Amino acid sequence: MLLKIFDSNDKIKTLNLADCKLNGECVARLCKILKERNFTLKVLKFRNSKFSEEGVEGIAELLRSHKTLIDLEIFNCGITERGGRVIGDALKTNFHLEKLSIGENILNKKDVEQIQQSVIFNT
Repeated sequence: MLLKIFDSNDKIKTLNLADCKLNGECVARLCKILKERNFTLKVLKFRNSKFSEEGVEGIAELLRSHKTLIDLEIFNCGITERGGRVIGDALKTNFHLEKLSIGENILNKKDVEQIQQSVIFNT
């Protein structure tokens, strides 16, 4: 039901889903909707969800293509080392994101450095 709301609302600027504990499938579907139908989103928060690889891929695809998103919180979302690499790669082509909260995930030092360099370079 939640996805239907976002499917028809293309004017959302801030979407705070922190502590909703969304699963990877839901995150991926929501990111697809936002990517295809929302061109005003600035802030997106998913804190304390469990992304899985599917959710990380959805976030990465959103990062690659969304032009207005400037603040993303994916703190404590079960992002693994592989997910860190996927997000780091997506950030290489994102020149709009200004703030990223990605702490309390399972990332290795190399992935964190790549993400930091991408965000620093882009801002």
